[in-house]
Amino acid sequence: MSLKARLIASVVLIHTLLMGYVLFDLFTQEYQNMRSQLVDQGYEMVSILASQSRHALLRNDLVALQELIDMIKQSSDVRMVFILDRYGKVKASEPIDYFGKQLVDSHSVQALDPVHTPQTQVWHDGVVDTMGLVVIDGNIAGSVRVILESAHFEAAHAQARQEALWYMVLAVALGGVVAWIAMSRITLSFGSVVQAQKHLQNVIDGIEIPIMVIQRDYTVSLLNAKAQEYRDNRFIADPNAPKCYELSHQRTTPCDGQEHPCPLREALQSHTIAKALHVHVDGRGVEHTIELSMHPIFDKSQEVVAVIETAYDVTSLIEAQENLRFQANHDVLTGLPNRLLFMDRLHQAIKRAKRENHKIAVLFLDLDHFKEINDSLGHHAGDLLLKEVAKMLESAIRGSDTVARLGGDEFTILVDNLHTIDAVGDIIQKIMSNVKKAYLIADRELYMSFSIGTAIFPEDANNANILLKNADAAMYQAKAEGRNTYRFYTHDMTTRALERVTLESAMRQALERQEFEVYYQPQICTSKACIDGAEALVRWNHPTRGVLLPNLFIALAEETGLIKELDRWVMKSAMQQIVEWKKASLPIERVAINLSALEFNSTDFVEYIRDTLHATQCQPQWIEFEMTESQIMRDPQKGVEQLRRIGELGIEIAIDDFGTGYSSLAYLKKLPINTLKIDKCFIDDVVHNESDQEITRTIIAMAKNLKLNVIAEGVETHEQRDFLHREGCDMIQGYVYYRPMDASSFTHILHTKGQA
Repeated sequence: MSLKARLIASVVLIHTLLMGYVLFDLFTQEYQNMRSQLVDQGYEMVSILASQSRHALLRNDLVALQELIDMIKQSSDVRMVFILDRYGKVKASEPIDYFGKQLVDSHSVQALDPVHTPQTQVWHDGVVDTMGLVVIDGNIAGSVRVILESAHFEAAHAQARQEALWYMVLAVALGGVVAWIAMSRITLSFGSVVQAQKHLQNVIDGIEIPIMVIQRDYTVSLLNAKAQEYRDNRFIADPNAPKCYELSHQRTTPCDGQEHPCPLREALQSHTIAKALHVHVDGRGVEHTIELSMHPIFDKSQEVVAVIETAYDVTSLIEAQENLRFQANHDVLTGLPNRLLFMDRLHQAIKRAKRENHKIAVLFLDLDHFKEINDSLGHHAGDLLLKEVAKMLESAIRGSDTVARLGGDEFTILVDNLHTIDAVGDIIQKIMSNVKKAYLIADRELYMSFSIGTAIFPEDANNANILLKNADAAMYQAKAEGRNTYRFYTHDMTTRALERVTLESAMRQALERQEFEVYYQPQICTSKACIDGAEALVRWNHPTRGVLLPNLFIALAEETGLIKELDRWVMKSAMQQIVEWKKASLPIERVAINLSALEFNSTDFVEYIRDTLHATQCQPQWIEFEMTESQIMRDPQKGVEQLRRIGELGIEIAIDDFGTGYSSLAYLKKLPINTLKIDKCFIDDVVHNESDQEITRTIIAMAKNLKLNVIAEGVETHEQRDFLHREGCDMIQGYVYYRPMDASSFTHILHTKGQA
């Protein structure tokens, strides 16, 4: 072998080894970066779940928890997701089959141990298994767990290895380029150079990513077939010596600025590998985000004579990252900011308010009776309604404000740069007015309202968490005062909110401990002057507060969904009791049982009645259901159909609190009902107030004309009783005769023949 050939071979070998080492190091770093991204993704998802599930876990809001699961599972790498309570019981999951089960594997048990770190992560069986604690006020409320597939990671790793082999081939080819450049000064064999160049071109054309060799003056001396796809000769001044900026961006001048930074200049100046992101447009006009890498080529004096540019299309990767980032900060259903993004903006707003000495306001909004929509029309209809409400809220705020959905039917609004409280009032009034408009959902017109609580910085709190908590407390005060209203925060609301949380927890335990008891208040037939029936009224025998009346816990039971379980317990207890009275031949015709809207709208309610009647051996004519007119008129068409199905069982229906709602007389005559119950508010002053007298006479006369029974409740004086008797009221219920009493006391009265 000649000296010249040995020299070329040596240069090629040395350059190949050097390039191979560089490429091996680059792909090793790429592997570590990919693994780090998967690890970080696991920790990020767990952090998001832990942060956003705190409120829902505290309220046991299973719908909101499942929505969080649905948000996280959108990522293609997710295999399984769990939200667990502090006992390790699954409250929401993907797959949903794990709901209600206990996770007892070592990772779950270890993660819930308070001596461990808030987040743990293990790799096993081809997955990344990450768990994190949900901590509220320093206490562990539960945990979240995300299991990510590493198959995508392994596939990417395999692809990286394959590309490494191609790059090794490229390194050999580039070694030839270097040898060719070095030996061009000592050889006159032009033919051999051309042949080597053709061979090199064939090698790099087989590589599936764009590759160019770029000289210091931006001239492209070599490029592969993939890079040729971006070529448009209309923009190239000299087709034999195209410039890199002409090929990639159809520019007439070199790249500059933030839009198209020039990595060639950086590589020439730093003598190191330079990288940059560019946006390229292909021949079809489609934009691609390209990561450019410039690898310097040195001459014998260590000066950079050219660079090798490789281009990797990272469009799909960036889109996936942006989509994940959006999902992490926005509500999947409505597209509004979620709790995480809202709290970040609230923190920033407070910092600005402190610097600029202005106020901000936080509004906490809760849709009234939204659970009834979900239970009666289904979750799909509920989702459609939430989307419409979200659009309405966005249209009601200023451009500088933020509206977010925290989960379920709860929304928050950040009113920034506030100079007067009047601006908050204007926004609230606009929301209260707009939300009352009819929403056409599932071919039905729905009418909604909000309960709104407001807290002001800095008067009500000086940090974001307390400000939001105080707005939440004000919202619950608005609910307690009848809903469809708003309240500004006062300091005593925090105490009441804490009492509410304590009461809710105690109520859940009370159902298990059988602390509830059914009381009965006699209903007196005015014509016979004896007991004709009774109304079943629930009482709570609280272990520390004594006997609690319904006004202290029924509204809370409705908000938390416990009312359905409580209703069914009262119904079964009352049926069992009247069966005992009938077997003892005691003089009572029926027991009236109050129904909540949630129970009345349940799809399985009629079937439950039928099963309970059979289980208790209770006759349907012994039972009467009481419900308010507003419950029925919320969806008149469905209400009439449900009443008809109940009536077909043989059970009578009474309209409670009649005259206080918004009954349509046209609908009233269509309702399959048996009794009207005059509300106590008309009875209280009926002896002295002429308006109350006329209203009461009208209700009694209307009931007679419609062939309905009529009963007055809340009758406390002999004068009220005598007026009702004169006007022909069929039955009377109130303290003038009897107060509500336990079953044993009521049984004793019935044994005395039930005389009034």
